[in-house]
Amino acid sequence: MTIVAIFGVLLANSAIADSATRDFSFITTLGAQPSRDAADDAKLLVGWATDAASIVTPPAVGAMIDSRSTFTNVSSMSPPTPMAGLRETYRVLSSPLVGDGYWGLPVEMIDPTGRVLAVLLLNRLFRLPVIFHDPVGVATDILTVGALLSGSENGSLRAAEVAAAEAYRLASVKGVPLIVCGQSMSGAIAQYQVAKLSRTSGPPVGFLTFNAANANVSVRRLGIDPPSLSGINFVKDRDPGFGPHSLLTNHTGLQIYIHGDGTGSLEPGGMPVVSAIFHPTQHLLASFQDVDLAAAMIEAGILTTESLP
Repeated sequence: MTIVAIFGVLLANSAIADSATRDFSFITTLGAQPSRDAADDAKLLVGWATDAASIVTPPAVGAMIDSRSTFTNVSSMSPPTPMAGLRETYRVLSSPLVGDGYWGLPVEMIDPTGRVLAVLLLNRLFRLPVIFHDPVGVATDILTVGALLSGSENGSLRAAEVAAAEAYRLASVKGVPLIVCGQSMSGAIAQYQVAKLSRTSGPPVGFLTFNAANANVSVRRLGIDPPSLSGINFVKDRDPGFGPHSLLTNHTGLQIYIHGDGTGSLEPGGMPVVSAIFHPTQHLLASFQDVDLAAAMIEAGILTTESLP
């Protein structure tokens, strides 16, 4: 199935053209500073949620998430996500939304007065770091990647769809945007979830993803032109998995390319294709820790310099 899926993706990629019809109100309506902080916070929150998914007791509803919220111990080969760089404050909105291998956590972004600015749905990362604790889960995640590549569905994607609908309901009750977040596999799931929600009426919805796996075929099969979907995928030039020089390049939403020097733009940097093969760690979420994503969004014209502190 995987070979067939990859072949289908290559054909689909050849037919995808850029689109300028995206709506970024899911992030630009948050206010100047929160809009500036959203992507840089999201890259930490996705890691934090993955840490939370690896422990026995999930975060309590109402628990606050801020720069002091680094976990001390996680059941993973990866170290806990360092949260010292988190800029805004967040609050756990509900219990984790789970089912058939899917795990997502809705949290609220709140301002200093306690006003809710947005709801973020944080998708857990691919479970390879917990393979010794959950080998069946890793196998399920591999099948989910195959489903996304081929445009088919499995239990995880159906559960993700249900979770997205619930997160959007929670955001609609509060009258705030929904932002769905993830990296690699969970980034592609986020894009799929936003595609499923794209025809709903109510507050804006969009995604913030990082080196997202290829979801082009799955999005197109929902009748949506992948580049037109509302969301931003930050992608490393040297990501060997789904970057601009790979066979499985993601084209869903706006692609902001992060270059080797940490800067970003709407065009991938010039580099030998083979260079990505020798930089496998550029696919990891941790590779974004020192990247200023707000500056990259300003470079892309989504935010203005007035958004800077």
